Amino acid sequence: MTATFTLLTTGYDSLDTRNAHRDGREKPWHVASTVSLLREGDTIVVVDPGMVEDRKLILDPLAAAGISPEQVTDVVFSHPSGF
Repeated sequence: MTATFTLLTTGYDSLDTRNAHRDGREKPWHVASTVSLLREGDTIVVVDPGMVEDRKLILDPLAAAGISPEQVTDVVFSHPSGF
């Protein structure tokens, strides 16, 4: 069987205007992960869901792909989300 890849949400990084007055030491950047879905057979993997502004950015595209959160078998974090 061939694995499939679906992009659930595209990540970004930008200066959050609410924090523009800060000197950079307090992390003024607004960031979100690119979140992906991998499927092969009964294995359903969500990759890098740790940093998004709203969980609907993951759950809605997941539902559009016909998958409920309970069906996800694995979650992969490719890097730590803490700064």
